[in-house]
Amino acid sequence: MSDAKSYELFINGKWRAGGSRATLPVINPATEKVFDSVASATVSDLDEALASAER
Repeated sequence: MSDAKSYELFINGKWRAGGSRATLPVINPATEKVFDSVASATVSDLDEALASAER
């Protein structure tokens, strides 16, 4: 997993960690190995993303 990347949330034009600071693994279905991780969004993160998208 040395080449794995970690992705943050893109909200209101900026990359940032999710409110919970937790991440979720992204698994390659062919190998069943983790190859990346993504930030886990909270309800607050989703509300903020929706509000910025509506502007």
